[in-house]
Parts: sequence; C-alpha cells; structure tokens
Amino acid sequence: MSFAVVTMKLLEGFGTTCLIFFVTLAASLPLGLIVCFGSMSRFRPLRWLTRAFIWVIRGTPLMLQIIVIYLGPGLLGMNNPWPSGSGGRMVAAVGVATATITSTPSATRSAPIWFRLLWSACALA
Repeated sequence: MSFAVVTMKLLEGFGTTCLIFFVTLAASLPLGLIVCFGSMSRFRPLRWLTRAFIWVIRGTPLMLQIIVIYLGPGLLGMNNPWPSGSGGRMVAAVGVATATITSTPSATRSAPIWFRLLWSACALA
C-alpha cells in the first residue's frame, strides 16, 4: 500500500472518530444536565431516582458499563441498538458531566466556570 492510500484510510478513521465524539457530546450534555437538575430537584422521588442512577454509574467501572450497555440487549434476545458502540461513551460522558456539575461548589456555579470544567472533562473521557 502506498503512503497516500494509508494516509487517506487514517483520515477516514479520524473523521469517523470525530463524528462519534461530537454525536456523543451532543447527546450527553443535555442528558447530563437533565440528570443533574433531577438530582437537585425538590421532588423527592425524582431526586432519589437520579441520585441512585448517579451512584450506580459512579460505583461501577467504565469497562463494565460499556460491556453491559453494548452486549446487554443481545444477551436479552433483542437486536443490538448500538452498532457503533457509542452507548457506553454516552453513559460515561453523562457520568462525567453530572459529576462535574454536582461537585462544583454552589458559590462558583457560574456558567463559564463549570462549562469549561465540563468541556475539559468530556474531552478526556
């Protein structure tokens, strides 16, 4: 294979990786905000449910979450809804987003500060 062919294949893979990253980011930020606001809700059942979700996501290893989300539907006899495996990345990013927002002290909860932290945390996820 020539250098040009290899370079084009690498660029194609890079484009796919960027697409998956931005789709995951676009899906996880709103979902993370919903979970975050649910955990701060005054409605106790909603607050309990979202805090239990956060507890489970924080308490299990990322690899286990990806295996359960990616392989779980197939083991239950359903079709695999995650052909690209992006479900695990989205759940991980939601966990990072929720942890970033809820761990920020309320005195520093201005939008530029936590969004910068959230962006850097999602970029590392």
